[in-house]
Amino acid sequence: MAQVLLYADERALAAYLAGAAAAVPDLAAAPCEPLEVAEGAAYRGALVFPADQPRLPPPAEDARGALVLPATFDRAARKLTVEKKPAGLRLRAPAGRKGGELARALAPVAWARPPEDPLVAYLVRPGAPLAALVTEHLELGKGDLRFAPVTVDGEPRVLVDVERPSWFVLERWLPRTDDVTVFRRATGPLGPRRVWVEWGLEHPLGSPSRGTSRRSS
Repeated sequence: MAQVLLYADERALAAYLAGAAAAVPDLAAAPCEPLEVAEGAAYRGALVFPADQPRLPPPAEDARGALVLPATFDRAARKLTVEKKPAGLRLRAPAGRKGGELARALAPVAWARPPEDPLVAYLVRPGAPLAALVTEHLELGKGDLRFAPVTVDGEPRVLVDVERPSWFVLERWLPRTDDVTVFRRATGPLGPRRVWVEWGLEHPLGSPSRGTSRRSS
């Protein structure tokens, strides 16, 4: 038995997933596929979960605009049958978006406010940009850096994980350039998640913490 999650807008989706992720710790890894909703319906987006596990919890009171329905999904025939489907609801697969783990299937959106005490990682080009970034942190006594070599679009990069970021350094390396891209770790009700989002965006599975930012240099 499959499951379909309908949502009125991105905020309704984020509100639902915030509570659902707290109740279902492995929700981020659940396989799903995004769907588009035809114009004129009360819902603007949908996700189909082809398996019945993990079981999606019903929307909480603060997650209005979301609805979870049972369904059957024939992946080979691309046929979805939704039980108790709202009148006039028509779903279709969107162009250019693929399914996979929930964390990867969802598109980030612009954040509503900057995060409080973010966990930051820099994706940096090796050589002079990396040396400059590390030097600036060390000059401020920020030696708690972790490094991991990665490849992005066939080019080498270094991921620099900063446990306690300096707002002074962070603001110097914004906005995004060819040499560096800044990411922050998404957080939820239970703390940090295994989801990193580009600075300035938030992921539906984890929104920036509310409140006033506490900056340290």
